Amino acid sequence: MYQNNGEHLLTARPTGKKDGSMCFSQFKQESQHCIAELRPGKDKGEFGLWFNREGLVRTASGNGAENGQEICTICHDAVRDTPLYSMRVSVPDMATSERMGLASPEKDGYGRGHSPEPDVSASGDSWVRLRTKVPEWNEEMQSYTLDYNGRARLASAKNFQLEEAPGSATSASGKSTAASFGKGRSKSERRKSRRAMALAGVRLQFGKYDDNTFNLDYLHPLCGMQALAIALTTASWT
Repeated sequence: MYQNNGEHLLTARPTGKKDGSMCFSQFKQESQHCIAELRPGKDKGEFGLWFNREGLVRTASGNGAENGQEICTICHDAVRDTPLYSMRVSVPDMATSERMGLASPEKDGYGRGHSPEPDVSASGDSWVRLRTKVPEWNEEMQSYTLDYNGRARLASAKNFQLEEAPGSATSASGKSTAASFGKGRSKSERRKSRRAMALAGVRLQFGKYDDNTFNLDYLHPLCGMQALAIALTTASWT
């Protein structure tokens, strides 16, 4: 995973375990430091991302819960009556992430814009729910389409966006301007307004840019590790 300027951010490698789990490090080369581990859940299509504060590779007997903390849950499903893939994601909200030592307001896009409405778990931690944004059917193209604001140029089953789940404060406020966004505006302004509305509430998007590149864009409450882990779970989407 690299920034747009070419700076290396994260490397994900197989752990060597039979379950297909992956280890995340901040080094390009092989390293004994593992800051997070992506592992499949008990059921097919379920994944969990475990944060490792110490950054040291666990022993084969480690079960994650002993010396790691789950910071993202991912569940794949499908959009009813379509061939489309879908997923549901839960991540800690900004305040909870800071308490975990996962992120600070100065990093990973935190502190900008409005944070989705969190759910409070039994432990007192607040989690934010995200879901796949369902593409619209385009009659002219005879395919499902989404606006990626130029960040996806090639069709791929792995292209997707995550938006806030229904009921969040921002998703509700975004709809309130729908009736008036086109009044008294030029064609160019209306086009920009439609694009802004299409992307309102989107917290992550993953899109194929060329044969060897996917663009990954994300906003709080997501951090880079969570965004990369979510994107990697689409490896089986074909």
